[in-house]
Amino acid sequence: TSEVMEAFKAVETAKQGKETALNNANKYRNEQLPLAQAQADGIIKDAEAQKTERINEATAQVARFNAMYEEYIKNPTITKQRMFYEAMEEVLPDLKVVIESPNGNTQTFYPLESFTGTTTGSSTENSTSETAQ
Repeated sequence: TSEVMEAFKAVETAKQGKETALNNANKYRNEQLPLAQAQADGIIKDAEAQKTERINEATAQVARFNAMYEEYIKNPTITKQRMFYEAMEEVLPDLKVVIESPNGNTQTFYPLESFTGTTTGSSTENSTSETAQ
């Protein structure tokens, strides 16, 4: 009979252990699911924001390209020169650049900062003086 009592106690202890383990697992699940859902929602919102940002940037680039293309159709030579000068201003923002044209005229470009004291953009000044060597 003491063996039966020991076996009964062991079974009851095992049942209680099972219930405790199930309760702990359910508690953990109930704590972690909302956290995981919140994290997933945050990741989705970030991805949607990046998607919107990329679409807006692409749309803006298309609009800039189309505007430039319309100007190019109207005045191809002037547009090519302007694009070249803008690229030079971007690559060499702090340098004075002198460009000699085939007809002997020169064009001098100064950084805008030298005129305004600011640190953004640049300006051009055209001259038809002697060529600089």
